[in-house]
Amino acid sequence: MEINDTWVPLILQSARDSIRYKEMLLTSETLRNIEEHEENLMYLGELLSYLTEEYKKNQNKFKLTPEEILGEKES
Repeated sequence: MEINDTWVPLILQSARDSIRYKEMLLTSETLRNIEEHEENLMYLGELLSYLTEEYKKNQNKFKLTPEEILGEKES
């Protein structure tokens, strides 16, 4: 599968935003099926890690670093 290079930053941000949403959702007192949400959060974290590593492998195609896209400080 090939992904259009212009979509890659959006995909990284979407995965990050999904993680933030799930983390916020887990603080809800009315949430049911907490285990399912925790498992989904774990998989989203793995997905973001994978996407970030793939992005770094192709860094020469992009102007921004993954840290800049995700709003994180570079280490």
